[in-house]
Amino acid sequence: MAAPESGKGNNNGTTRMVTLISSDDVIFEVEEAAASLLRTVHRMMIEGGGGGDDITLPNMDGATLSKVIEYCINHAAPADGAAVDSWVLGIFDMEFLNVDQSMLFSLMTAAHHLDVKGLPEGGQHEANGLSISGASSGSPTPRHAGRADGDGRRS
Repeated sequence: MAAPESGKGNNNGTTRMVTLISSDDVIFEVEEAAASLLRTVHRMMIEGGGGGDDITLPNMDGATLSKVIEYCINHAAPADGAAVDSWVLGIFDMEFLNVDQSMLFSLMTAAHHLDVKGLPEGGQHEANGLSISGASSGSPTPRHAGRADGDGRRS
């Protein structure tokens, strides 16, 4: 899986693909430009010497990896060298993070493990706005077992 000299494909003009395998054995064929936004995967591609091996991600389930790949495909530089429309990308980012709480935390964890630029910041921003059961949406205050509430009762 050595990088082509032009960075846009191999000698016959096709786009170079990277195979990512999730912990639940879901296989994804991803363009190298998108896969390279996963900096952990990018380092694995470089350290692996471009041998063409599949990259298994043992801590990443298929549903989460699919969402992360969707993010990377939309954030990768177009192969034709066209400029990325930041306004359109901003709308995509807002819609992308409109997921349930479980997926949001999975995405934040994935962003951390795979070192995806931009994804943790957006996910953290969304997570900060989550309401915890029994707390106001303005200032989530989780209750901990064995600690006193404001009225002195144990939670």
